[in-house]
Amino acid sequence: MSESIRKLPKFKTEIGCNHIETYRPVDTVVAYDRPIVTQLNKQGLTPGVGYYTQSVWSTTGWRHIPHIDKHYNQIHCSGTLAVEVAIRLGHTNLLVAGADWDNTNDSLQQAHYEFRGHKPNKMPERKRAWLVRVSTRCSITWVHPKPKAWMAEHITPDQLLNQL
Repeated sequence: MSESIRKLPKFKTEIGCNHIETYRPVDTVVAYDRPIVTQLNKQGLTPGVGYYTQSVWSTTGWRHIPHIDKHYNQIHCSGTLAVEVAIRLGHTNLLVAGADWDNTNDSLQQAHYEFRGHKPNKMPERKRAWLVRVSTRCSITWVHPKPKAWMAEHITPDQLLNQL
């Protein structure tokens, strides 16, 4: 998937999880965990890029979205927080690429998450339910190799590249 993400042209607005800048520049970066926010602060925030996190980790250079969905607690990660940020910023047609939540609990960036001491369940049932609910708030097309039951609209990376 990372190679497909690199091949995509620049879209009008790009919002991504904290690791997206490894693959491509974006307009807004979202980080869910405090150690990741700290790490990005130490590396230095990219000028001209917006940064969002949970309100409890918000610090200089970071924004947060107040009054998150009441079902938000313990179901999110940087990727789903990016979806929430996009919706709160007024975007109504989202294209979500790179989400591996329903494939594995492993992460390509696992070394960044060793502070947890375990691999978290990346797709608990409450997250699946949130993904279904959030798809009723705006149009979301999930770019993923295989369709999943919770994806209202789906396209493969190859299909997307062929459409562009």
